[in-house]
Amino acid sequence: MSDGTVDSPQLGSGSEYRVGRRRMLQAGLGFGAAALLGGGLAGCGKDDGPAGASAGEKGEIKLGFITAFTGLATIFGETQFHCFELAVNQINAAGGIAGRKVTFVKEDDATNPNTTIAKANKLALQDKVVAVVGLITSVEREAALTVLPKHKVPLLYTTYYEGAASGAKACDPYLICTGQVPNQQIEPLVPWLTKNVGKSYSVIGSDYIWPRGTTEVLEKLVAAEGGRVLSKDFYPFGTNDFGPVFKKLETLKPEICWTTLAGGDFTTFLKQWEQFKPQGVRLAGINFDDLYAQENPGLGVGAITSQAYFMSIDRKQNQDFLAAYKAAYGDGPIDAIAEAAYNAVYLLKGAIEAAGGATEPEKWLPQLGKAKFEAPSGSIAIDPATQHTISSNYIAEVQPAGKIKIIADQQNVTPRVTGCNLG
Repeated sequence: MSDGTVDSPQLGSGSEYRVGRRRMLQAGLGFGAAALLGGGLAGCGKDDGPAGASAGEKGEIKLGFITAFTGLATIFGETQFHCFELAVNQINAAGGIAGRKVTFVKEDDATNPNTTIAKANKLALQDKVVAVVGLITSVEREAALTVLPKHKVPLLYTTYYEGAASGAKACDPYLICTGQVPNQQIEPLVPWLTKNVGKSYSVIGSDYIWPRGTTEVLEKLVAAEGGRVLSKDFYPFGTNDFGPVFKKLETLKPEICWTTLAGGDFTTFLKQWEQFKPQGVRLAGINFDDLYAQENPGLGVGAITSQAYFMSIDRKQNQDFLAAYKAAYGDGPIDAIAEAAYNAVYLLKGAIEAAGGATEPEKWLPQLGKAKFEAPSGSIAIDPATQHTISSNYIAEVQPAGKIKIIADQQNVTPRVTGCNLG
């Protein structure tokens, strides 16, 4: 159990990439009255200034944590929370942050942007947290960023995402990202695929900002390698039949099928892939990880992926991390999103301690450049110009029996967020 206390969209510009309320409702993410009435009023009232300023000036440091404990992205939420909680408990056992105990309030956003807004308002105005950690999809991140900066509460977002592509809000003084952006994750992968697999791609993804934004980046990288994206298909959440995709693959005969399907839809697709499995087409994408592989052993074998973290990383810090996780929560897969949540707490600790223990954001945010951590995935630090993480990247192949084999790596990759200069 935790030592902390536990409580219970505007998207990027460009209409072709906007996920509006009606489309999200049709996609099954539930813009319902319950979400609006159950917490939407939490945002009413004036902004009382930096929420963290009164968060136990001499006492505890209170954090907020939001993730998808229910909804489309539930597969990620519990592990992400466990890794966050593990970091909090380890830090408290070692004396806390600047000698102060860390507590937290956790909330379920139900993979629903309206719920995210309500919960973010609650954490900022009612719980007065120092910072918020978590979230899974880009839709929830964009929703949270309509709220938290207004209340001067920093968000530490732990999921790899599209960066500044498709008009996403990737540069904000109150946004800190411990997940990867495309130049750290896709840019190393495409040349490897060109050399080892081929140059022609068909894309299949979910219909929201992350798949569309990363495809936008992919197309440019593939073209630079002399290749071509032959087709792009984006499906609403909750799709059960991907038959049209397989017919298109048979017709176009790409060398690579690039997937950016989210949550349970990805598992549905992989099961159908095993049934139809087009000859001569190699699966690739940036969403294959240990969580998917272990939850679905035998699916997607041979697929090529690229992430900041895999459980097979040969590093003492990773072995210690895995042992601590197992002791606390038992055997179970850990993905890059969860490891980035673990890292986020340690990077936050580094910044606050560099600020002399001050929890006011105007004091510790400028110290982010001093926050460094020997993470399970490698040596990491925050790039002050973007407030994104300088991290490692690993190219890997999905193996039988739910294993992931690392086949190439790149260390200390600096994030690139176009037009961002916060330092």
